Amino acid sequence: MNSFILESTEKKSRIPARLDFLQSGTGLILGLFIWGHLLFDSSIILGKNAFSFVSKTLEFAFLSESGHGFPIAVFFAVAFIFTIFIIHALLGIRKFPISWKQHRIIRDQMQMLDHSETTLWYIQAVTGFFMFFAGSAHLFVMLFNPSGIGPYMSADRIVSGHMWPLYIILLVCVVLHGNIGLYRLCMKWGWFAGKDARKSRERLKKVKNRLIVFYLTIGLLALLVFVVIGINHRDKVGKKYRGHGTVIEETHGLEQTAPVGKSQE
Repeated sequence: MNSFILESTEKKSRIPARLDFLQSGTGLILGLFIWGHLLFDSSIILGKNAFSFVSKTLEFAFLSESGHGFPIAVFFAVAFIFTIFIIHALLGIRKFPISWKQHRIIRDQMQMLDHSETTLWYIQAVTGFFMFFAGSAHLFVMLFNPSGIGPYMSADRIVSGHMWPLYIILLVCVVLHGNIGLYRLCMKWGWFAGKDARKSRERLKKVKNRLIVFYLTIGLLALLVFVVIGINHRDKVGKKYRGHGTVIEETHGLEQTAPVGKSQE
């Protein structure tokens, strides 16, 4: 019996490829943002002054005469990331198993093939599902309270606001999803491929695993520091940290009360 191969003469749509490229681009932006954001949060490990300095710098306090910065800058930054986050999530839904039957098929294939790359994709799908809710809640809070970043305000939100369970879930999901995603982007687009693809893959896997351990460690440690600060600050909820501001005010006060002759010297 003769066999025939029928090929469609219709021009294939480029939309799926463009959507896939857009998903990769938004994922790259979010992955790099997560790296920076977790490093920024981990500055609390060095002390309240360090975290306050970083947060005020991100608010462009050095451009403000009062030194209080511009919380509106945080609003626009969060709005931008929130938009990228939603776009990336909507693009990711295209490949997400939307029914229990599809989920079971994927699980059966994972058990049968025992393929590490498929397992990483599944971890990304699961963590992405939880991130859609936990990440949206976090971004929503920051969007409508851009001035609420500081050692005490952040700690109060975690402890007195009872948001620490949310942040634990979000931290684990973000670290896994972000670093696995960046690894898969490198493999997909051939970044850092080198001459030997197999050795490059193993090297990238080691980097991915070390980054996951590193960011989980500093993230959990920072969260623990915030919890301790929040517990000690429960009787003063809502009071902002004035560490740097107090020093500046005291300095100005000393300059104003100094003798005229000495100030001229």
